[in-house]
Amino acid sequence: MGFIDSNGHDSYVFYLPEWKNEAIDDQKRLMEYYGVEIEEIHLVEIVDNNSLINAWNSMGVLDDGSIVDIQTVIINTHANPNVLGYGNNSQDVFSSNE
Repeated sequence: MGFIDSNGHDSYVFYLPEWKNEAIDDQKRLMEYYGVEIEEIHLVEIVDNNSLINAWNSMGVLDDGSIVDIQTVIINTHANPNVLGYGNNSQDVFSSNE
């Protein structure tokens, strides 16, 4: 028997456009693991620093303005220990060194 999310916390999967299928797989795994509905696992496409920052800052606030607690965040991008990258479509990088 898996874990049941009795607290009603939502999860977020940030992903690059070319990895949408992986994000959908992550969504399915999180639904199964936490025993929640698809509406509680939010897929968020990111393509540059602005989209990442805006999405990150809006986590926990749904379209209807209601507030939810956050259970899990997955960031599926190109990366190394200090930098997140956005693939061939962007020259933007998000660095922990700045």
